[in-house]
Amino acid sequence: MVFYVPLCKLTQPYDTILPPTGVYPWGNPIRRAALNALEHHRQEEIVSSLLPEFPGSSFERRWSTLLAILEAGDPFLLLENEDTLWLGKAIDETVPGIFAKHAVAVLNKCRKEERN
Repeated sequence: MVFYVPLCKLTQPYDTILPPTGVYPWGNPIRRAALNALEHHRQEEIVSSLLPEFPGSSFERRWSTLLAILEAGDPFLLLENEDTLWLGKAIDETVPGIFAKHAVAVLNKCRKEERN
């Protein structure tokens, strides 16, 4: 049986959106995957909003912005120069090298941990 679940209902407990008859053991994993995807999308939106702020910020503000980007962003996307979330768009030659050095170290460590 296949049925449509509106996106706005995905944040509700799955037993309230499933038809009342029958138990669907696949409901929990599907709901969990959908919620994970929504969370991942939300994190990408956060990074997208922070990237343009980074270059023009004060030195202190840059650190907090960079740490927030590194915390919220997917390390594989932040290092991929063809991705819209590529960190290289924000860290250019006008930004002190310490920011790039720190970002690369953190992202490489995260990527290594995710592979293991």
